[in-house]
Amino acid sequence: MTGATPRRGFTLVEVLVALVILEIGVLGAMSLLALAGRTMARAERLENAVAAVEGVADSLTLAAAIADGSRSLPGGATLEWRAAPGGAFSVRLDDAAGPGPSITLLGRHAGDPSVAY
Repeated sequence: MTGATPRRGFTLVEVLVALVILEIGVLGAMSLLALAGRTMARAERLENAVAAVEGVADSLTLAAAIADGSRSLPGGATLEWRAAPGGAFSVRLDDAAGPGPSITLLGRHAGDPSVAY
């Protein structure tokens, strides 16, 4: 035998390096999916909170008289509204259960001549 026949295929080291690189990519993708899930859940909570604030603000805009009040929402959030002189009002949502920011909306009563329809 004058020469050895070349071996075909991959060495064990090459296969292990390829598997490590593939594992890093899969772990990165899984981490990204987890982050996307948390972001979507937070966005849904924020969307529901904004809808609740807008609903109260719309009711206050059309109400004949505005009185201060509050109500509890599912999940531990508190929705409060306050009347101010001159037909102005504020609506505030504080989410005690979540890390999200509080939401404050300012508006004016529909009887106020500065309100445009």
